[in-house]
Amino acid sequence: MLSISKRNKIILLLLILAIAVFFRFYKLAEIPPGLYPDVAMNGVNALDAIKTGDFKVFYPENNGREGLFINLIAVSFLTFGASIWAIKIVAVLFGILTVLGTYLLTKELFSYLKPFDSGYALAQGINSLSPERRPNEVRPQSKAFDAPSTIIALLSTFFLAISFWHVNFSRIGFRAIMVPFFLVWGLYFLFKALNATPIPGLHTDDPDKKHKLFANGYFLVAGLFFGLGFHTYIAFRVAPLIILPIFIIWIIKNRPRLKLAPWIIFVIFALIAAAPLLYYYAKNPADFMGRAGQVSIFATGSVAKTLIQSTIKTLGQFVAVGDYNWRHNFSGSPEIFWPLIPFFIIGVFYSIFQIFKKRNYIDRSYSLLTVHYTLLVAWDAMLLPSIASYEGLPHALRSIGAIPPTYIFIGLGFWLIINKFKNQISNIKITGQNSKIFNFKLSFCILIFAFCITVAYFSYKLYFVDWTQNPNLKGAFTQQFVDEANYLKSLPTNIKKYVIVNEDGVPVPYPDGIPMPSQTIKFLDYNNSEITYLKSSQFSELLSQYLQTPALILPMAYDENLFGQLKQKYPNGKIENLGEFSAFKINF
Repeated sequence: MLSISKRNKIILLLLILAIAVFFRFYKLAEIPPGLYPDVAMNGVNALDAIKTGDFKVFYPENNGREGLFINLIAVSFLTFGASIWAIKIVAVLFGILTVLGTYLLTKELFSYLKPFDSGYALAQGINSLSPERRPNEVRPQSKAFDAPSTIIALLSTFFLAISFWHVNFSRIGFRAIMVPFFLVWGLYFLFKALNATPIPGLHTDDPDKKHKLFANGYFLVAGLFFGLGFHTYIAFRVAPLIILPIFIIWIIKNRPRLKLAPWIIFVIFALIAAAPLLYYYAKNPADFMGRAGQVSIFATGSVAKTLIQSTIKTLGQFVAVGDYNWRHNFSGSPEIFWPLIPFFIIGVFYSIFQIFKKRNYIDRSYSLLTVHYTLLVAWDAMLLPSIASYEGLPHALRSIGAIPPTYIFIGLGFWLIINKFKNQISNIKITGQNSKIFNFKLSFCILIFAFCITVAYFSYKLYFVDWTQNPNLKGAFTQQFVDEANYLKSLPTNIKKYVIVNEDGVPVPYPDGIPMPSQTIKFLDYNNSEITYLKSSQFSELLSQYLQTPALILPMAYDENLFGQLKQKYPNGKIENLGEFSAFKINF
């Protein structure tokens, strides 16, 4: 077993968190470029909320969005001022706290593994140990061995900290980044509660009031996190499926004297936290499904065939072909960096094996059976929003909730492998003068460290160099719309400005409003009332007028026919090529 002192554990955790902060804050204002209209819409809603004082629990525009993330953006604007950076920092903070939460959750999940003798209970199976070697027996422990939970937690957290998948969504400004945050912290406090609650038959002494208070307090906080999770993104709605097997095993373990009071506390506070949104849905049932109903497999002609295809594509994104959308991924690359794929596969199959393996061992509070069930159910459940859809698969955004269990599997698989090699190295003995020259254990640790540094370097290169410099990126994040907004802001105030929104998008407000792409310009030029936004169908109305004052007409997408009509009506007008876009000047 690898040995790490308590001081070094803290140093390693702080180092990992520092790496997570660097990967999420470095050049945040510049990377990714542009401002995608969905993100801009969040910013416009936040500015409207500040202006009117109407902070909504649900914003119905753009297929409907839960209000928590937008309201937090408003707080960011009040703190830092309105900017693209101030939108992104909200997502960044959720991303960093998710990394910390993953460490705490993983450590709590595997807390049943104790630092006893050989330390290989996880790899060999608890039941393979004789009763006198099981962790529930009180016996002297050697300081040479560490609890595997710490190693697995550090590994999982490190690989998550540098994950392209999580880093990318931590920097964009999508509300979906809150899903893994509330998931890991909700599960962390739930397992804190479970591990603090004695199981009848295993613990003979009744817990004191202080002990019960702590356990119930954890249930309360876990309920709040799960309830608030419903204010994040539609994918979180499958989270109750993760709780179900945990609750069932709880009932089985507590059959002698079943006590449901802790779970009642959990449910009550989850409902309290979710109540404002549930009340809104009760009054506006059409907003409950929103975009999900449009892309559901049930909206297709062949549900079974589409389900099989979506399942294959969603599962394949981890090891074969990932999301093709440059905004979500390095187009087509697996969501897991390829050197880590074997560890992920090992972790998943090991958890499956543990579930079907016969055992009668129960840990201090909760069984490892529950741990592996939780990991697998959490991973499967958070993939359902992607599997149940048919559009744009594989879809890294819809399956964002699967990120934490994915990287816990990677940490588990990595630990199993290094533990196996460590066991083999421990059996190697060199005597004589050579024993002073070569230290296998030290060399093995250096090799692990070198591997982690190499993976971190290539993860940095993949995101900040290869992906950032790809020519497709500016289009994916609509850099052109930002350039158009900056150009409009640079013009004198006496010029009348018309923006022809000839880009496809959801009308805002629905169904007769201006298409969504206009939101990028609206946010960046929020206080400019001189801009008139027109749909393509309204261009003929503008053409029927004769503009005599200085005016500028800017189509968001280049349209040669539109410029031809303007030139015919205004022979003295000028078409100005401004790089990626063009504008028509009248009476300048």
